[in-house]
Amino acid sequence: MKRIRKISLLFALPLLLALQGCNKIWDIIKNSPDGVYSKCRIREITDIGEPKKLSFFYNKYGNPDSIVSSNVSTGYQSLLFRYDNKQRMIESQYYPENPRSFIYWSKYYYDNKGRIAKDTSHLWGSIVNGQPTWHWGDYFHSYEYDNKDRIIKITRYWRAAGSTEPPAFSDVQNFAYNEDGNLTRSGVVYDNKLSMFRTHKIWMFMARDYSINNPFTATGYNDKGLPTRIKAQGDVYNVPSSFLNFHGNKITDATVVWDCK
Repeated sequence: MKRIRKISLLFALPLLLALQGCNKIWDIIKNSPDGVYSKCRIREITDIGEPKKLSFFYNKYGNPDSIVSSNVSTGYQSLLFRYDNKQRMIESQYYPENPRSFIYWSKYYYDNKGRIAKDTSHLWGSIVNGQPTWHWGDYFHSYEYDNKDRIIKITRYWRAAGSTEPPAFSDVQNFAYNEDGNLTRSGVVYDNKLSMFRTHKIWMFMARDYSINNPFTATGYNDKGLPTRIKAQGDVYNVPSSFLNFHGNKITDATVVWDCK
């Protein structure tokens, strides 16, 4: 009888450790005012297979200032962020090597709960006096949230440049989360570590992904449980292809460098 009890405990131990790990992740989310783990932030993501590096820069408030790409031809465009005096993101801008043009320029508008309720996004154009102009057209997005302030619906409209017609309906995206707090995706298996997007609320918004865990198993993690090496996993969702790669290209073999307190 004692032998059976010992064997049962041996089998139960990994489960208990896994549950403790999950509880620690939930504690981080619950105890942070923004639901983020602010003790680490991304410094660099480098794709070894198709050489390119994204360098992350932050302002004095700890909010993303820019992401600078070493090779914009791969779809990893550089990205700028602008804030109001409340440190709310009011603009984001994907830009190529030419500083007088832009690829995708978004302006954000907030509801009374401090969430982004809608945006106006300009596609492919020139910059004149610091403002987007001569662009191909405009997208208009409206955002709906659940009771955990996660985006669950995006409605998009389109208007061609120069048109005087009202924006026309384009499409709707719906998002749902499972009981583990992860975005439901076909064919995706999550790890049991904290999602790298949970290190800043802007990453969650830009990725449209408020998951607790990562939608992949990394080949390396740091001592905080954040991924440090990510290899391509076929056609399965891959983190840097969400908003970091404007064309949605999959990474080949990427390293992630973190700055942790």
